[in-house]
Amino acid sequence: MEKAAGRSYFNYAFDHNHLGLKGSSTYFVNALMSTNSRPGDAVAIGDSLEHDIAAAKEAGIRTVWVNRKGLSPPIDNSALPDYQAKDLFQVLDYLKGL
Repeated sequence: MEKAAGRSYFNYAFDHNHLGLKGSSTYFVNALMSTNSRPGDAVAIGDSLEHDIAAAKEAGIRTVWVNRKGLSPPIDNSALPDYQAKDLFQVLDYLKGL
């Protein structure tokens, strides 16, 4: 994404090898602790409402749901993303506005 946009957007990127399994807020809390960041300083980008969006929101992190399949937004507010994008290029539009 950064290569295509020609700009750096991320200070850190993590996966399960660094923080443990996704699916709970612990994963995202570990990311915050690893970077000495506050929830308001972070944005979680993911394509799973359950494992990415709901868990990040539980940790107080802003969320971007990459909804490539064009699914309807969830009715459950715990998994309601802050922003919805159809692809990673739309995510860039959101990040530019932060």
